[in-house]
Amino acid sequence: MEWSVKIFDRYGKIFVDSGLQTLDGYSWNGKYKGESAPSGDDWYIISTKVKELVETKYIGHISVRNR
Repeated sequence: MEWSVKIFDRYGKIFVDSGLQTLDGYSWNGKYKGESAPSGDDWYIISTKVKELVETKYIGHISVRNR
């Protein structure tokens, strides 16, 4: 099973675009290119693919608050 995680802002700027073998222990530190991502409302898409046949997507909203 393969996983993909994307986190982006309302303008479509992608902060995270990762391909993973597992989501166990995955976390995002709130950084983009070494700097804190701006505070605001962001979106995520987590998708999984099994043997190129079945794809499932989880889409949601997060609020990022950096100081």
